[in-house]
Amino acid sequence: MIAASSPGLAAVRELASAPAPQLTSSPPASAPVCDSASALTMRAYLPNVTKTLGGPDGWDTPFYVQNAGAVQTTVESSFYRFSDGAFIACHKRADLPPGASLLDDPNADVDLPADTQFSVVVRSYGAPVAAVVHQLQGSGRTTQAASYSGFTVGATTVYLPNVTRRFYGYDVPFIV
Repeated sequence: MIAASSPGLAAVRELASAPAPQLTSSPPASAPVCDSASALTMRAYLPNVTKTLGGPDGWDTPFYVQNAGAVQTTVESSFYRFSDGAFIACHKRADLPPGASLLDDPNADVDLPADTQFSVVVRSYGAPVAAVVHQLQGSGRTTQAASYSGFTVGATTVYLPNVTRRFYGYDVPFIV
């Protein structure tokens, strides 16, 4: 279990009085971006999001997007297939309240193909957002888990402070 107090993770505040966020999806035949006409506030990049990658018991990578601003914001998540960069779907949530978060679990998204890896671009219109991806696979003693925060810019140097291979049964995969 990963606690909100774990290093590198931020607690996600849920609003008890707010209804659960509902995402709307554009069909794959739509334009490669969502349709918000407002001025873009920011982007967050989530480079490794999957839906049942490796089969029905494969990787699950739900992600959370939290409104970090003081006003409502519209959040759009565009999914691009990892293998060829093709646009697959857009999930949109309008009027996300300040401090509230939404959850998008690709395993529950009927508009995404199974056993597929994606790169997701989260766009916010109105307020800054923070995004976190949880990567999960297996169950019981074979459970594997990792998390990473979405980022807003790239870099020419990448630091990987703790990469292991077969270290007491642990492997640390990374994607650049």
